Amino acid sequence: QTPDYFNECNKSSVNVPNNYWGNQNTLNGHAYFGFGAFANYYFNLNHRELFGCQLSNPLIIGKRYFVSMEVSLAEKSIFACNNLGFSFSTSSSGDDYGTTIINLNKPKYSSNSIIADYKNWVKIGGSFIADSNYQFIIIGNFKTDDLTQYQSMNSASATDSVAYYYVDNICVSLDSLTCLYSTSVNKITTTYNKTKLYPNPFFNSIKLSGLDGQLKQIVIYDAVGTEVANTSFRESLDWDLSRLPSGIYFFKIINELVYFETGKIIKE
Repeated sequence: QTPDYFNECNKSSVNVPNNYWGNQNTLNGHAYFGFGAFANYYFNLNHRELFGCQLSNPLIIGKRYFVSMEVSLAEKSIFACNNLGFSFSTSSSGDDYGTTIINLNKPKYSSNSIIADYKNWVKIGGSFIADSNYQFIIIGNFKTDDLTQYQSMNSASATDSVAYYYVDNICVSLDSLTCLYSTSVNKITTTYNKTKLYPNPFFNSIKLSGLDGQLKQIVIYDAVGTEVANTSFRESLDWDLSRLPSGIYFFKIINELVYFETGKIIKE
């Protein structure tokens, strides 16, 4: 199909930050990509746009890789959807970039959450074990319409029957810190803009204090990016984590699908 490349040097429909699909600044540099992840066209089921490139090195079979990207829903999108994710290929063309790969319903990683944030960049990512020496990465929605969840957006700017996303900061790495926890991991920090977490290090439980009073979800991951615990809180929480083995863990705190706080905690 027709994914798009947006750059500050363009002065027409694919400009940064103002373009055909809306308005969004880059996270880094001068450019980002955009693609249609879902469309409600009665004449074109499973409509998808995919984009990708060659990796700097082929993946190694049996190794665990970490992937992430930051996405933002474009203002003209009438819909938002889930299943934004990554696939990999040994070929740069052919069926891998056509509808065949969508019908496989087997991306290496895809997000279960519907990303419906117009204003902010939302980081999504995870990990997988390489089962082939893949040389190319492909980004899109690799699941069929019947397996894709979507919601309608109530916005005066929403005029096109698609879920269209901007994409920036794409990462593939053997190091989880590089992709998933590239912020706030160089030192132990216990106070964030809207949440206080203590003690750190901890023995059996941690305390959370939501300084803004809004409902949040905290998710804890182990060193290889596997989710090991999650819970919700608003004002305060005394969270029993005695079942977790001693070690280093990472967390993210989500508020209304906005991925806005990350950090590292240590259990002694």
